[in-house]
Amino acid sequence: MLRKFVFKAKKGLIRVKVDANGTIHEIQITGDFFIYPEEALPLLEKKLIGTPYKKEEVKRAISSFVKENNVQMPFVTEEDFVRAIMGES
Repeated sequence: MLRKFVFKAKKGLIRVKVDANGTIHEIQITGDFFIYPEEALPLLEKKLIGTPYKKEEVKRAISSFVKENNVQMPFVTEEDFVRAIMGES
């Protein structure tokens, strides 16, 4: 099922389109935030494909990706991304 969410972080907006039915089949993350290195976002989307669509699993996948790739996200947090993907406000 395709879902679309918009999450307002303290200093940025995260938009998510996620096709998930138990697991994430497809995901697109956009918005007005900074992420470094710039190629990290499409790589994160790729890593999330196949992840169970459960908050703890998404959180674990994002956290490990950020650490493994030395990703910097000024003004937004890993938790902001998790909440955006899960459709929380």
